[in-house]
Amino acid sequence: MLIPTTLLTLLAAIPEPVQIATPQKYEAGSITIDTEDGKREYHYRLLRPDVPEGVTLPLVVFMHGAGERGSDNTAQLGHFPGRWLRSPHLNRHDAFVLAVQCPKNTAWTDWDWKRSSPDQEPPLTDAMRAVMAAVDDVIATQPIDENRLYLTGLSMGGYGSWELGARQPERWAAVVPICGGGHPEFVDGLVGTPVWAWHGTEDNVVPERRSRVLVDALRSAGGDVIYTTLPGVGHNSWNTAYGNGGAVDWMFAQRLDSKQYELDPVMHAFLNNFNEQEMPDVKDIDPLEFQRTWTPQEPAEVTIELPEVREIEIPTTAGNIKARLYHPVSMDAEDRTRPLLVWYHGGGWALGNLESADSECRFMADRGDLAVLSIDYRLAPQHRFPAAADDARDAARWAIANATSLNANPHQVAVGGDSSGGNLAAVTALDLRGDAIPPALQFLVYPATDTSLDAPSMEHFAEGYMLERDLMGWFLELYAPDRSQWSDWRLAPLHAPSLKGAPKAVVMLPEMDILRDEAIAYVARLHSEGVPVEYRIEPGMIHGFMDFWPSSPRANQALHSAITHVRNRLR
Repeated sequence: MLIPTTLLTLLAAIPEPVQIATPQKYEAGSITIDTEDGKREYHYRLLRPDVPEGVTLPLVVFMHGAGERGSDNTAQLGHFPGRWLRSPHLNRHDAFVLAVQCPKNTAWTDWDWKRSSPDQEPPLTDAMRAVMAAVDDVIATQPIDENRLYLTGLSMGGYGSWELGARQPERWAAVVPICGGGHPEFVDGLVGTPVWAWHGTEDNVVPERRSRVLVDALRSAGGDVIYTTLPGVGHNSWNTAYGNGGAVDWMFAQRLDSKQYELDPVMHAFLNNFNEQEMPDVKDIDPLEFQRTWTPQEPAEVTIELPEVREIEIPTTAGNIKARLYHPVSMDAEDRTRPLLVWYHGGGWALGNLESADSECRFMADRGDLAVLSIDYRLAPQHRFPAAADDARDAARWAIANATSLNANPHQVAVGGDSSGGNLAAVTALDLRGDAIPPALQFLVYPATDTSLDAPSMEHFAEGYMLERDLMGWFLELYAPDRSQWSDWRLAPLHAPSLKGAPKAVVMLPEMDILRDEAIAYVARLHSEGVPVEYRIEPGMIHGFMDFWPSSPRANQALHSAITHVRNRLR
């Protein structure tokens, strides 16, 4: 949804939150538990940030694989914990990280499944009890936010995280088991806990069916689970999940209490002001008046000067539409050829134009060192579905065919958009994948991918976070009043029969947005169908946050980082 410029101007000089440095190493510790053979000590490592007085942070509990067992209190740092220290993507999330080491010849879970009763609860191992005790000890002694306890593990630790999550469902805000397995009759303890499971299809250590059995059992019990298989990937599926796959961002976006989120200071100030405005009930909205009020009628204020900004007309199957080219390279430069981003503005398929997208297009062209072609597609209610999708497809196809005249490389053309524009970009990427020269990349910013309006984030952020669920339903009704079209993949790309062959994707989502979870479901499908994806969930952000780049340092950094990724992936 568009952000009124008059409100954006109120957001100057709001201080940034306290920044917490990531520690350079893990501290050694141990926990002693009583066993049948007497007391036994289990070693662990804890990453302990220097937390200011009155601040609490999340705790991530990592359960390692069988190859890291021992008593050296070091081997368990080899995968996720070590990656955390060296990855700016991971350690941008301030958190405590706990990694207990499982001794040799033991395991987190009971591996003997030959029990007398199929519904018999697996015995609790000493190693699992040690993890539980270590978590209790860290919570008791450190400033931990108990609303944000996260659990993840790989291989043997994937088994462990499935079981520990099921044993303590009231504790975990999210669980990410990777290439694991376990007892399906026990997994229904995870109903109500968000789970994202990962597995490589070519895993010859833990067969992929081990995860699938648990996922199916949890879904049958009514659980909230995402399952991503990685085609052609072996046992090391954690490299994708913990890397650009986005499992950690998803994990940190979950809360035990879904009402306890922390807004970016600029977003907080904006929403305080915005929510005080008199907004009509969706039943009383006049579509054309709403369109006139929320769509700029005058040229936008220039935010960034560029060497070339020119108006273009693009022929489509329904007639000519307007577009605007933004080029970052001087007109007299020896080589002006750059990648091209074909951009579709947001606005619920009913609002917006070239002026509403001007500021963000200038930013992306300048910071990304690429050309941007902004498309003024037809709007509802004057033009119903699939008018906008048709214009988006025709504009991208024209841009690729005429890239040379735009001083762009036809093999380096991306499609992108925000909100409903992200929907059009996703649909166009699928529509053109069979062309002789298809789009090389799709850049999706909080895209609408579904029409069900029932994802968990729809409930969590239904009101008070800019784009509200009732308004989203109103936009859908306006664009596609015939509900039989709501299952059409050109409106709901999440329901496309196949996503195979789609161009690689860069996806940027806000933490607090009704569209967040349907976009994550789309990301998960892209992963599972072999489409390279990297995505970020930006903490503290709301729907429409890219428009805040002039006033919010965090929004500025997020958009700058995302467009840099787009540029690098187009090389």
